Amino acid sequence: GQLPGPEGHEPPATRVVALLACSLFFAVVAVVSVLLLEVKHEVLKAAPYLHRISEVFQVVCCMCCAWCSYYGMKRLLLSLLSPPADSNELPVVEEVLRVSLAVVNSFLAFAMIFVLNLIIDREKMLVAREAALVAEAKANGKQLIARSGTGSQVLQSDSGTVTIRSQARTALQNKLIMQACQTLIKAMALLVGFSWEQSFDSCVEKTCERFTVVSPAWAQLIFAALMAAMVLPAWRLYILPNAEEHQSHDGDSIGGSKAGSLYGSRQVSAQ
Repeated sequence: GQLPGPEGHEPPATRVVALLACSLFFAVVAVVSVLLLEVKHEVLKAAPYLHRISEVFQVVCCMCCAWCSYYGMKRLLLSLLSPPADSNELPVVEEVLRVSLAVVNSFLAFAMIFVLNLIIDREKMLVAREAALVAEAKANGKQLIARSGTGSQVLQSDSGTVTIRSQARTALQNKLIMQACQTLIKAMALLVGFSWEQSFDSCVEKTCERFTVVSPAWAQLIFAALMAAMVLPAWRLYILPNAEEHQSHDGDSIGGSKAGSLYGSRQVSAQ
């Protein structure tokens, strides 16, 4: 490898693989923690404080994943855009680099979120299809044959044999898939937020340095006040009520009650 220069600057491509590997590691840890806690929900019922600790741990893992992804992609993009050391080209401007990185991270995050939403929609359609088949079997007087050791049931129809998961198994799988995908989406959302925050911070700082009427510190304060005046009303009138409504819809229950409500809502919608 190459050592840092006299001023402590490292080559752009240094530790790119390590940072991206750490990002993947924290994402896996967050998803595994979600799956383990959802399977062992009896433990959460016995010790409710563990639920809050698990939520904090998952948020920490998501933030570590986002930061490792950000700096790994920044070093990778810098290594691709930087001119050769022996050339006379100007170095990459930091503001341009941060904005380009924010655009790249946003595109990658939106693509991954699109794939995760497809997985969630597929699971919802599968649950609705199974609920519709069960309702149709009950209406026609058909019986479901339990398959021992698999937690599933078999339905004999005119088109052939259809395997249907049990209600408890369907609710558990539905919840695991939803929680895992939502955890990854949260990590991607943090990555996009960090990327644009870094780009805006750099651009505002560079813009305030060119002010001649007031000092850069006062210029940054004025910019912050203007941004707060524009964002806070929208946050208070629209974002906060929607977040509270979504949180109350999810409920504070732990374990099977929430999973049962998910299954029940899919079954009612399917009928």
